[in-house]
Amino acid sequence: MSGVRLRGREEIFFGAEFSASAGSSGAMVEETMKLTADDVQGVIIAGSGHLVAEQAPEQLLAALTQFLAPYRDASSGVAAVGARS
Repeated sequence: MSGVRLRGREEIFFGAEFSASAGSSGAMVEETMKLTADDVQGVIIAGSGHLVAEQAPEQLLAALTQFLAPYRDASSGVAAVGARS
């Protein structure tokens, strides 16, 4: 994959135990993704650890809904904010 960059939005979800603070495993994953993608954002999900979907499903659903909203809006004919062509 040398020289290939991801052009879309990328979001990484971390449990609070693996938060994106400096030196944590979450921060390392986020920084590694930034080497291959243009728009990366890490999200810390409070009240969870390794099993985010199991331990904090409502918070994960809210974060995913927010992340995917521009794509949902674009498919319904509404201009997506921040969407890339």
